[in-house]
Amino acid sequence: MTLKITNYVVDGVAVEVLEGRIVLGEESNGLREKIKSLLAAGRKKIVLNMDNVTYIDSSGLGTLVASHESARKQGATLKLANLGSKFKEILQLTKLVTVFELCDSEAAAIKSFLATEVAMSGHREPSGEEIAHRAHELYVQGGGKHGRDVEDWVRAEKELSNEPVAVPVKTRSAQAASNMSN
Repeated sequence: MTLKITNYVVDGVAVEVLEGRIVLGEESNGLREKIKSLLAAGRKKIVLNMDNVTYIDSSGLGTLVASHESARKQGATLKLANLGSKFKEILQLTKLVTVFELCDSEAAAIKSFLATEVAMSGHREPSGEEIAHRAHELYVQGGGKHGRDVEDWVRAEKELSNEPVAVPVKTRSAQAASNMSN
């Protein structure tokens, strides 16, 4: 049985779903070439979904290690997802479990890339207390008009999360002034 590789991209992560055997010959070469082409295309986040891998020999293990090292040298990360218990056992016996980042599922692997991005960016989510404080400031700045509480809260949350905030053309202060003149 040849190795079938189905690929797609989720949130910038190249997901390669492997099905069949990773053994010496065409299968190992095909996987190696696929990883090379992903790296050549500039892909930096790669997940190999191993859920349907039925067998792997020493050559297949060598291909995975070589692919991992190629990715690392090019500033990319390769993660393995959905490993069966036998394959996990092989990785533990060969001490290769320390080489790869293993994820229980494809979704967990993708999520781990996103979590790494957030951690590396230094971004942290604002606390409810911080949002409440900023919302109150916006409320006071807006003249203390009731009925804008949710708007103030959403704007405060966006400001503190560094999200783009739509600035109204006519501010509440300007609206209050125009209402007074009417």
